[in-house]
Amino acid sequence: MKSYKALAPVALFPGTVVHLTTAQARIRAHALEKQGKGNTFLVTSRIEFKAGESFKVDGDLPKNLAELVEPEEAQTAVPPAPPAPSPAPAPPAA
Repeated sequence: MKSYKALAPVALFPGTVVHLTTAQARIRAHALEKQGKGNTFLVTSRIEFKAGESFKVDGDLPKNLAELVEPEEAQTAVPPAPPAPSPAPAPPAA
């Protein structure tokens, strides 16, 4: 499953398999069907996530959602080191 963070409101449609927290699943219980053990569900009716919510999806998200989500792996990656300071310019010759 791939982890995502919503940057704006995001809707997922029936047929999508998601992994949610217990709290997320409780709120959306009317639109989910439990799949095996754990917190994996089949979406049976449209569900939405608020900006800032994290969720996992089995498979790839539709391309139209690419600008609305950020892969969670991008947030946990080590940021690049800042560039080394450049040496001070030499004073002009007299």
